Amino acid sequence: MKNITYTGRINFEAYGVTIGVQVSDTNAIDKIKKILPFNSRPLSADAETEYTFSLIWGEDGTREDVLYREDEEVARRIDPERLVALLDTCIRMTIGEFAPHHIFIHAGVVGWKGEALIFPAKSYSGKTTLVAELIKHGAEYYSDEYAVIDESGLVHPYPKDLSLRKEGEFQQTDRSVEELGGVQAIQPIPVRLVFLTEFDPEADWDPKILPRGQGLMQLLPHALGLRYNPEFVFKLLNLIAERAIIASSKRGEASDFASRILHFA
Repeated sequence: MKNITYTGRINFEAYGVTIGVQVSDTNAIDKIKKILPFNSRPLSADAETEYTFSLIWGEDGTREDVLYREDEEVARRIDPERLVALLDTCIRMTIGEFAPHHIFIHAGVVGWKGEALIFPAKSYSGKTTLVAELIKHGAEYYSDEYAVIDESGLVHPYPKDLSLRKEGEFQQTDRSVEELGGVQAIQPIPVRLVFLTEFDPEADWDPKILPRGQGLMQLLPHALGLRYNPEFVFKLLNLIAERAIIASSKRGEASDFASRILHFA
């Protein structure tokens, strides 16, 4: 990294992970504050942090903007807004990978009758659309991104605006849970159901309950901390597999699937 003069810095802690973001343009500070994860706690500007990101904005808009994690270049963009969005993703993944007392499972999560329904899935698999439909059917909103689970096996809210796509479009529109007529959850709850599903326009509703071991193996690829703290991740996933139902089925349109999954749960 070349010598850069940084004019601002934000330090914060979330889920036991401390992160600093330094910027070459103070105009970026307000944008970064808007993407800080749920339950973040500000730290002083001179606090030591475990991980540091650096955001370098072109002064005249003619050169590429650059994002670093430590001294490693993450990406270059000609659009600073896209770089901030990428920083948001990197921050959330860093917290999910290194949180010492929680595991983060890439999943949509809702609450139903005091228990959590978790839908592990990769990005762009339709989990946000499914969560939005479940909210419209009366489920409480926990997250459309990560199931955050503590050492006792409880799922915690990890909300943000839901990024929804209109049919046939790539562009996302952020919608609050209130705009969808839903309720933001505030309490941690136990897991009732883990449902592994993927969209198939020709799919029939055919849920199958998986044996504990098979269900555990299906969950592993979605756990962020597996690479860095496998023993802890295995311990909590095993706890979930002991207590919750793990089932799978392909699904058609989320609007049709939502009522069926709530009835199944």
